[in-house]
Amino acid sequence: MSIKLSKVFLGLALLFGIIWAWLRLGGGITSEITPVKPVAPFRHVVIIMMENHGTSELLNNPNTPYISHLIAAYGFDPQYRGVTHPSLPNYLATISGSTQGIWTDNPGRKFSGPTIISQLQDHHLTWEGVMQSIPSPTFEGNWYPEPSDKAQSSSAPATALYAKKHNPFAFFTSIPRSLLRTHIVNLHAFQRQLAQGHLADFVWITPNLCHDMHGEPNTSGSRCPVANSVQLERLGNKFLEQLVPEITHSRMWHGNSVMFITWDEANAPAGLVSLPQYLAAAPGAPNFLGVTIGGGLVPLIVIAPQTRHRTISIDCNHYCLLKTIENSWHLKYLGKAANPSVPTLVPLVPKRRVP
Repeated sequence: MSIKLSKVFLGLALLFGIIWAWLRLGGGITSEITPVKPVAPFRHVVIIMMENHGTSELLNNPNTPYISHLIAAYGFDPQYRGVTHPSLPNYLATISGSTQGIWTDNPGRKFSGPTIISQLQDHHLTWEGVMQSIPSPTFEGNWYPEPSDKAQSSSAPATALYAKKHNPFAFFTSIPRSLLRTHIVNLHAFQRQLAQGHLADFVWITPNLCHDMHGEPNTSGSRCPVANSVQLERLGNKFLEQLVPEITHSRMWHGNSVMFITWDEANAPAGLVSLPQYLAAAPGAPNFLGVTIGGGLVPLIVIAPQTRHRTISIDCNHYCLLKTIENSWHLKYLGKAANPSVPTLVPLVPKRRVP
């Protein structure tokens, strides 16, 4: 989501008192403390982060039949939400337990706090960040492919596919450049590794702007403009239809492995009536001048070997996803994940329990 668009809707939330009342009465916040039940350590964790589509947009959508199949065949949480708006804070929150106090997609920021990566390193768990169209592991530009004079622009150029704002690992100085060099790969390299029988313990996958349903700017030359929602939904559906079976049919997909497919935030509302859905919040969502700015209802699909469909409503967001992974691997809860009011996704993950 663009910085300008996010400012428009944050302004609307502050200007209209009635919106404040709706959020305060029905924003999805719960103070109930959910007990944390331990699960057996995950064998592999795969996260696929899609973009800018809410649950209501994707359920029973003729453009997303494979996504509908996944929802019907595996675990699904209809009350899952993004942490906030716009995109970047959600990515930061998912690996660090904090939005780092930002409300923009500014790709020039750097943060020094801890992330799940340092936890994985300390516990000798392997990890990999898969950025579909990144040209090299330590690429420092904000966009690619673009001429060098546009690669550092804060606004998306017309034909960019890789967006730094969707690569959370690039924003933390606590993740050394030497680790990025050996742990960040593009999608083709990941697929080759998978075919050769390699899958890291923790894998994060960011599709490019045409395949994550975000889209390129609405300008001449764009292959998948933001305004063409039908095309973006079909491209994202096709991407998942090709990649998910590659992972689940690999010889590494066994035991207590789990895949989480979700979207960073809900799409911009069509009007004020749908604004409460756009700002729907779960525990831990940030507060701005008395208004809770949640990321809206987005799908969460949970895939694991030998599991059947189950729909379980849990008031959750990306903090819950982080907490669930840390719970399984006995890692210290980071940031908001440590809040007792933030539940886990234990009811949706594989049923093997700790002995």
